[in-house]
Amino acid sequence: EGASTKITRKTPNFYYTNRNRIICAKKYLSRKERLKFYIFFFLSRSLRFLQYLLSWKPINTFKGVREGFAFNKKNDSDASIQFPKSTIKKLIKYTANLPSYFISNLFKKDKNLWIFGAWYGQSYSDNSKYFFEYINKNHPEIKAIWLSQNFDVLKEIRAKGFKAFSTFSLTGYFCSFKASVAVVTHSKLTDLNFYAISPRTKIIQLWHGIPLKKIYFDDEKSAQRFRERKSRIKELIFPFLKERFDLMITTSSEFQAIAGKAFDLPIEKIKITGYPRDDVFYHTPKKQKKKKKIIYLPTLRKAIGSEIDMFFQYGFDAEQISRILEMNNAELSIKLHPANRFEQKFIDLIGIFDNIKILLNVDIYDSICDYDILITDFSSIYFDFLLTGKPMIFAAFDIDDYQKYDHDLYYEYDEITPGPKTKNWEETIKSAVSILAGNDEYKQQREKIKNKFFKYNDGRNSERVFKEISALTGTKKKNK
Repeated sequence: EGASTKITRKTPNFYYTNRNRIICAKKYLSRKERLKFYIFFFLSRSLRFLQYLLSWKPINTFKGVREGFAFNKKNDSDASIQFPKSTIKKLIKYTANLPSYFISNLFKKDKNLWIFGAWYGQSYSDNSKYFFEYINKNHPEIKAIWLSQNFDVLKEIRAKGFKAFSTFSLTGYFCSFKASVAVVTHSKLTDLNFYAISPRTKIIQLWHGIPLKKIYFDDEKSAQRFRERKSRIKELIFPFLKERFDLMITTSSEFQAIAGKAFDLPIEKIKITGYPRDDVFYHTPKKQKKKKKIIYLPTLRKAIGSEIDMFFQYGFDAEQISRILEMNNAELSIKLHPANRFEQKFIDLIGIFDNIKILLNVDIYDSICDYDILITDFSSIYFDFLLTGKPMIFAAFDIDDYQKYDHDLYYEYDEITPGPKTKNWEETIKSAVSILAGNDEYKQQREKIKNKFFKYNDGRNSERVFKEISALTGTKKKNK
């Protein structure tokens, strides 16, 4: 009868199974059309099975198979196969780079060659940055090389006189082949050229903050994604996808216990050294300021790269806030999490005010010591800011939704946040004005929490990290 025969949803349910799709094909399609169906059906099922093996979520790879090939189409030209482009790209890229992984195993590792990366290969910041600069200034025997996919980052680093190469350039591959140490803030899979890093290269996880919100396997909302990433079959086919950390650093025994469970790491691999980025609090000279400085630093929300509005929906009246800031000789700086974006209408609005500033593409740790008040919500930066001894305001406007849709928290929010809690921008600005007037009720609580989360307060965190890596790799210490 041919493919032009139309079968409606009234067709018995038995035909939705794979076996009975074939039965229907035999019954309703011509020999030529059956051959087409069998080819497309086989390709579709094979691709779905491959996706299952590699732990990628199966998708509807073959338009029409679910409803019965061509049965609900007016003609067979309407039926088409839908290959998942992202999956195909990954398969091609991974297969093409398999030789790189095996070649990396043949290279002798240079104990003094260390590679560094951060924030998905797009940023020069965080613990990796400050440890990289410490190594360059204090340990000339170490060949420290930064790898990045961002050419602006490469220019910035080279301008400082340090070595930096494109992650997937020939030089980037060669450095990855030879490196004995790879330093990251997230993962080798995101920060570096993971195709070219062999099992003999030590992966050092510096991480990017003390967690208030649950992370990795502790976070039910994202744990499944990490379990899928750890698929044994996928790692067997593409061994460079295996995630591992040979050493992780923390700031205290409190975080050490959390990290061990969250990352599924033995405690002996997690060392208490302090964060390299926190050394800035002890080595940054104080500056004379004409105005009091306030900074708002919210945490990540929604998907990476998404726009968020933490302003208009919570009563951010820019004109009134600017007027209050002027009366108190203060200015407000605003910086979103690196993975979030401002709405364009907010950027356009703020552009007309001199005392409200938006910070884009800056490393906040370069200037964090200049601020007098921190406004945040669930960001780990407030733990670091404790080292300044300065007051904070906790503007967790959407705490219920955040815990429901983004991340749950390790602690009761009110107990672990030493500062006034506000529900909108009006309350937040009132609290800031009160602090600027000299009212600070949370000084003792800040000190107590600081002592809980920081074992060291001496500005020598990078030095301790270097010693731990040297002990792991057998690198000889040679001070400048």
